[in-house]
Amino acid sequence: MKRFVLAITMTLLLGLVSAPPRARGQSVGDAAVDHAISGAWSLATREPDARGTIERAIDRAIDGMLPFVRGMAQGELRARTPIDRDVAIDLAPERIEVRLGANAFATAPGRPRRMPVPGYAGETVEVVHLVRGGRLEQIFSTDQGRRWNVFAPSADGQRLTLDVTMSGALLPAPVQYRLEYRRAD
Repeated sequence: MKRFVLAITMTLLLGLVSAPPRARGQSVGDAAVDHAISGAWSLATREPDARGTIERAIDRAIDGMLPFVRGMAQGELRARTPIDRDVAIDLAPERIEVRLGANAFATAPGRPRRMPVPGYAGETVEVVHLVRGGRLEQIFSTDQGRRWNVFAPSADGQRLTLDVTMSGALLPAPVQYRLEYRRAD
């Protein structure tokens, strides 16, 4: 039984970073889109409200699991889904960098890059950034799942919506939630 629990935990750990299949194309963003998305952003809602949004998304995703597996999955998903109060985005033709809290992820547009997972020694994740349709897509992939962050600016460029979708092989449903940010610079 202990081995089974350990195997489930390890599989969940690897499968919690998720998103839809990686896109092959990279559309070139125009200067207006780059300007609207680039900059420093701060969480627009209270942190407890943001945590509640994430908790409800996690609960919906693990609803069909057995109770003891559900508890483990819930704990791992919580640990792997921090609330990033601050986001910084720098879009350039040759490099896109997204800073989520203290963790920075930089790639050439549309070119995947393997990076260490912050806070999880020995784990790596493939990261790719795409700008298309007036939005920035940030995709984290492992063998077990994906996380897809979509950053969309408001028409006036003062607010940024972050839509997150996480899916994994053992999750009955994806974790999906939305957080709002306001321009901080």
